[in-house]
Amino acid sequence: MMRIEKKGNGLVAFLEGDLTIYNANAIRDFLLAFLDDSAELELDLSKVNEMDSAAIQLLLSACKQAGRQQKTLRLGALSDFATEVFRLVNLKQFFKTPSATGAIQGGQV
Repeated sequence: MMRIEKKGNGLVAFLEGDLTIYNANAIRDFLLAFLDDSAELELDLSKVNEMDSAAIQLLLSACKQAGRQQKTLRLGALSDFATEVFRLVNLKQFFKTPSATGAIQGGQV
């Protein structure tokens, strides 16, 4: 499930459930539309149950696209599973987690 909510001057995209190759096209389309809708963006992964390499590629691509569009992309809350994936594949070098500053500038990939 994917949804967007307004938060202050920006938007929050909530990605929930399984983020896998089986729904990669829907996730990609959702993220691209999300990036077009606001200059201040936040991804909330607090209800993610599963992530595979396709999801990781999509998140990194969203970061890169945000940089090309000169937008700020923040990583919001993470589920325990998403936190572990970020740790295992060392994604923290690209994304700041909520326990750090919570903000990343898109395009650091």
